[in-house]
Amino acid sequence: MTYEAAGETTSSAGFDYLGIETFDGKAGQTNFTSTFTHDGVTIFLEYNNVMIRNADKYGGANGTDYAVAGLGLTTSYTIDIITTGTDAKGVNYFGYWLSALDSENYVSFWNGDEMLFEFNQGNVEALLTGKPEYWGHPGPGEYEGDNDHEPYVFLNFFAPEGTVFDRVVFSQGPGNAGYESDNHTLGFYNRTSGTPVPPPVQEVPEPAALGLLGAGLIGIAALRRRRTAA
Repeated sequence: MTYEAAGETTSSAGFDYLGIETFDGKAGQTNFTSTFTHDGVTIFLEYNNVMIRNADKYGGANGTDYAVAGLGLTTSYTIDIITTGTDAKGVNYFGYWLSALDSENYVSFWNGDEMLFEFNQGNVEALLTGKPEYWGHPGPGEYEGDNDHEPYVFLNFFAPEGTVFDRVVFSQGPGNAGYESDNHTLGFYNRTSGTPVPPPVQEVPEPAALGLLGAGLIGIAALRRRRTAA
């Protein structure tokens, strides 16, 4: 996986085909299908049990609606991915703008019944430790600089070569915190077609290290208890 420069809310990688769900105009929806067609390939995203909220200091790239799991209303939501078309090869990339990181934020990537990878708040903390430019809402707009005790970052995930994603699950642990994200981007990244190479792959910390990092986020969860659901 890789991550973008501070303040970026979209991916810099290149794709044979892609789709981007911005959630614009979808506030209040929970179950819906989004359709994207690019270079003869159609991508279907089936969202189930998601909560879409209006922009605030916790989420909403460029002041638009965003997706969330948690806040005491929904513990997780799923995104099922289908591609069709003569040149369809599935989806081997998924990226999103993570905003206002909380304790017990989890995202997992699936191929059929196999979970390929899980990424949690400790992993994000390890990537961004010592990088204050990622902390706080980047703006632009009325929320710029708000919530400066939590990081905001665009994350890129690439499936192992020869493998694709067909489901992504966002989950939030117990409590009133939430997992906020926006600009869900997915597509086929061709490693040999000359598309732009993403930034260097970042190593995921060992589980033992994550325990120490995660402990520091307990305070973050406590601070977020002031949130109330819309």
